[in-house]
Amino acid sequence: MMTGSRVIWLAVVAAIAVGACGQPGASSGGGATGTSNQSLATQTEVSATASVASVANADGTVTDSDGFVRFPGEPTRPDQEHYYVVEDICGQFTRTFMERLSGRTFKSVEPATSSTTYACTYYTATKAADGADAFILLVLDYLNAESQKAGQQVLGRTVSTNASIPMDNFVATQENGVINSIYFVLGPDKFLRLDRSSTSVLPDPDMLALAVKLGTKMRDFK
Repeated sequence: MMTGSRVIWLAVVAAIAVGACGQPGASSGGGATGTSNQSLATQTEVSATASVASVANADGTVTDSDGFVRFPGEPTRPDQEHYYVVEDICGQFTRTFMERLSGRTFKSVEPATSSTTYACTYYTATKAADGADAFILLVLDYLNAESQKAGQQVLGRTVSTNASIPMDNFVATQENGVINSIYFVLGPDKFLRLDRSSTSVLPDPDMLALAVKLGTKMRDFK
């Protein structure tokens, strides 16, 4: 049998516990609040994991959650430790990937028809001033990057590096101040070029924003 003082002590403890449970966010030993924070952290971790989820394909490629396809290497390149920008531009920079990055919807995506040209054309519903279909263009070339800079300068264009693009790059700007092309340098003799048919499909600020996103994706690629 409990003594009177023992019963009184238990009643006081119970009253304190009931009072604490009635306060917003309060818990015995911080348990309720701690559980809530842990639950939120777990949800955040799951969300972050889902956002970077990728799928391994039967052909050895990997499709990222954003639609970009990673190729583990090229037959002509011995370095297998890096991912590569490959000649199948449409197959790597997929419609889904480019729509997400550019904020545009493409009515068609077409690879270059020439066997010596590695490019992909992303056609939008926008029309150029002459009524022609407007498009965004990605071109892969195995040419000397420094020679390309010199060639742009010969044409009267200003060549500069954009510090916002997180990889080796240069931007060719026309005399009227409009961007002509943006080059992503993958090696001394390999680069990817971003072009457009008209500023109506991709104004300069949007072109630079797209270039930053592309550079972020390709910063460790060759």
